Amino acid sequence: MAKLVAVTILEPKNKKSTSAEPEQYGTTLALADAGRMLRLGRDPARADLAIPDDPMISGNPFHAFVQWDGKQVTVQRRDIVDSKLSKPNDIWFNAKAVEKCTVASGQWFVIGQTRFTFHQDETGSEASPIDGTLIQREVPHTRAQLEAIEFANPAAALRAMERIPTVLRAAADEQAMFRLMLKVVLDALPQSDAAGIVFIPPNAAPGGPLPLGILHHHARRTAVNDPNRFSPSRKLVHRAVGELQSRLHFWSTDPDSSPELASKSIGDMTLAALYNQDVTPWAICTPFQDGSKYALYLEGRLSGQRSASDQGVVRDLTEYQKLAEVIVGLLEVTRQTHKLTRQNALLRQALPRRMWKYLDDPVSQKNILEPRETDVVVLFCDLRNYSRHVEQQEESLHEAWKKVASALNMMSQAIALCDGVVARVQGDAVMGFWGWPDPIDDQLQNAVRAAIQIQREFGGRMQTMKCGVGLAYGRALAGRLGATDLAEVDLFGPVVNLAARLETMTKAFGVSVLVNKEVADRLVTLEGTGTDWQTRMLGRAIPKGMAATEVYELMSCDNRSSQPSVIGAWHQAVRLFTDGKWNDAYKLLDDYFSADAPAQCLMRVIDAARRTVPPKWDGSFVPIASPD
Repeated sequence: MAKLVAVTILEPKNKKSTSAEPEQYGTTLALADAGRMLRLGRDPARADLAIPDDPMISGNPFHAFVQWDGKQVTVQRRDIVDSKLSKPNDIWFNAKAVEKCTVASGQWFVIGQTRFTFHQDETGSEASPIDGTLIQREVPHTRAQLEAIEFANPAAALRAMERIPTVLRAAADEQAMFRLMLKVVLDALPQSDAAGIVFIPPNAAPGGPLPLGILHHHARRTAVNDPNRFSPSRKLVHRAVGELQSRLHFWSTDPDSSPELASKSIGDMTLAALYNQDVTPWAICTPFQDGSKYALYLEGRLSGQRSASDQGVVRDLTEYQKLAEVIVGLLEVTRQTHKLTRQNALLRQALPRRMWKYLDDPVSQKNILEPRETDVVVLFCDLRNYSRHVEQQEESLHEAWKKVASALNMMSQAIALCDGVVARVQGDAVMGFWGWPDPIDDQLQNAVRAAIQIQREFGGRMQTMKCGVGLAYGRALAGRLGATDLAEVDLFGPVVNLAARLETMTKAFGVSVLVNKEVADRLVTLEGTGTDWQTRMLGRAIPKGMAATEVYELMSCDNRSSQPSVIGAWHQAVRLFTDGKWNDAYKLLDDYFSADAPAQCLMRVIDAARRTVPPKWDGSFVPIASPD
């Protein structure tokens, strides 16, 4: 996935202080699907790509537009349409101030104190020079081993822990949590120069290259002015994550420490500069143990007489390992909480309001989501000519998707507002159902109201698009189906397939809504005064791959006929057709219903058979769509 790697370098506020040094904040911003326009700014609530630490990036409301076209990124500064708003700072590209620029993979642009480097590849991180240096000492620990070690300085650990609840409450999402927590880590571990959240991408192959991704990092000390200041050891991260062990590594910069290093001149050494400064680098990598392949990475330097052979140094950094393990454990729990919160939010969108009370109680939620058999009414709606619409809008896929998304949203809302459960939104189709987890008295009426509402919307404000609706009543397995870690409510059973087949047959019959016999029979007792719908039988149709079934058109009061003679003539024509008296049926259909779409469908079936009733005719037929 294409990414922008943003590195912000903030100079100290008190520049006169000799101890004050710049700080560096880094984050990886994933670019959305090619063609989508994203907002870049300082305020996460207003921007798709947010850099909260740089005060020179506008947050009112955002700074620039960013668009990835699949190969390169275009960046354009926001126009000023409100005179009360200040003009955003310049975008710098190739050492020039520009309003707009196009950036290729590996190139960068600058806004304020942040450099944005575009990476087309999976990781977007540079190879670490430290991986070309020998490991002087390594100290591995499992989580259980670190839990058994007592804090030598518990006061420092407690001071760090005191800030964590505030950070977790302030974090609106997982990325904000990581960014804020890294500040806590560096404040709690004064010997660390930098801290980051790193990860091994899912495309990492055993025995192949060692890809590494960096979600966020926070660095300090004088070397911070290098935009590539934070460069974790790929070997260390892959070993720690692969073995699920927290690992402390010390690297040697002394050419006399090993024959391999002694054979090289100081100038050829990867870490020659550190050797000249009498510095020994160290790093700790503590993996998440939640299956994410994330890790907390810390790095620092030992100066002068302090070395990896000093037991006091090892003891102090082992304590760093222990605190890092505690923080990683808290991050794991919080990530799981965020995941459950997102799942609950998705469930609230899919479930009717009367069921929201179950989501606040884990026991109740588990009980209602447990799959079980029940009688349901299934509604399946699908956009017509979706593929043709997308093909015609190929030059503007974003605009085409906005129209499709609006239609899908309308269909989902119609189901939810009628107290139904939105089971799935897939491609250009939406499925909802009623009768779970507990049946309610008016579930069938609610399903019909949803179908009629969808029909009216496509006949009104969305009349440029078309949609078919299938409605079926039957037995199904309902609840959370599929992978156990997905909060997805779904159905399984023939009634689901029947609803989808009924929707497909609306095209051949030329109608908006089709229902099965079970729905029609249950609606008979409800038809009459006060209802805004009516059904009429269209015959014994054969859904693809299923047995023949009686199908009925569901009509709203906007287009139904209330004349008894017309209704009677239609019923007589369908009976004649079903009984194989095609000549009489054809004449009646042509005389009374020549402009009626279902009548034309029945006449197409008769014409296709050359007006000759097939042998062993039982009234079942496959509807034939109009060639237009």
